[in-house]
Amino acid sequence: MSILRALNNSAEMNTKVRDFVTFARHIAASRGDLLSAATVAEHEGSSPVVVSALKAAVAAGTTTDSTWAAPLSPFGQTISAFIASLRSASAFDAMLPAMKQTPLRTRTVAASAGIAGHVVGEGATTALSSLSLATGTLSQLKAIALVAISNELAMVAGEEGIAFLERELRAAVAAVTDVSFVGILTAAASSSASSGTTAPAVLADFAAALGAIATTAESRLYALTSAPTAKALAFKVATTGELAFPQMTPSGGSIGGVTVLVTDAVSNSVIVADAAAIVANGGTITVDESRQATIQFSTTPDSPATASTVAQSLWQSNMTGIRAIRWFGAEVARSGAVAAITGVAY
Repeated sequence: MSILRALNNSAEMNTKVRDFVTFARHIAASRGDLLSAATVAEHEGSSPVVVSALKAAVAAGTTTDSTWAAPLSPFGQTISAFIASLRSASAFDAMLPAMKQTPLRTRTVAASAGIAGHVVGEGATTALSSLSLATGTLSQLKAIALVAISNELAMVAGEEGIAFLERELRAAVAAVTDVSFVGILTAAASSSASSGTTAPAVLADFAAALGAIATTAESRLYALTSAPTAKALAFKVATTGELAFPQMTPSGGSIGGVTVLVTDAVSNSVIVADAAAIVANGGTITVDESRQATIQFSTTPDSPATASTVAQSLWQSNMTGIRAIRWFGAEVARSGAVAAITGVAY
């Protein structure tokens, strides 16, 4: 019964993710005209959730009508499903369930030193301890991902086209989210240089990083590294000729019980963090489109643009840009929660 329930939940989530991507595709195909997008979606037999969301987006609301946005409620679940699907592509989203989740832009309070309990004998004096608190605000971060597709794909995407767009949107949102998240972790990390490339050196590096982190019984430890490093660790051989880390794979795994996640936001280093000491919120995602933008197809674009910038007009290229904007937040709540191993060449 539990297997059937899991399969049903997975199928339901996949359907919601597909609805989110279909919504984005209709927005792109209609050039942002939501009424036209709703008409086309209804004509193509798209999910009622998608059709209702597109129609609700153009309806007028008033302060006295509390039900005008009701059709958008199911689509909110669709957005949540897409964010949940990022766990397989984003280190931030993979760690999110283990983090302390709070609303964005709210004041947070974290215990930097907890209360200690005491066992006392009969008639003995009761010892007291103090609770040290650190306060802060979980700021809202804005991550923008742009996926450019041909106008033809936007207009007549079939199942294969939707699947392609789903993969590209997921990868783009995950990548830009991890860049911000890794930057936050790096700013709070203590660092130590890698001691070598052998299996004992790797273990020594991890031991040093863990030694720099103040762990507790509720700690949830993760290590973030690049794909080349994960691949090297997966096939690292011990002095006995066996695999040194049998729980590692090129796409992640674990070393010494520490979950290892792969992200392109890390290069030549390993970042070890206690997720239980991080305050975060997965936020939400909005989508829009443009056919007038001029973009530079480069991982290191000029900013601001210079005379040597090679830019491409979406209009001239017969392409549509789908822009996904994610609002989320992450903050390291206490010191001694993150450590970095630098100069890694495993």
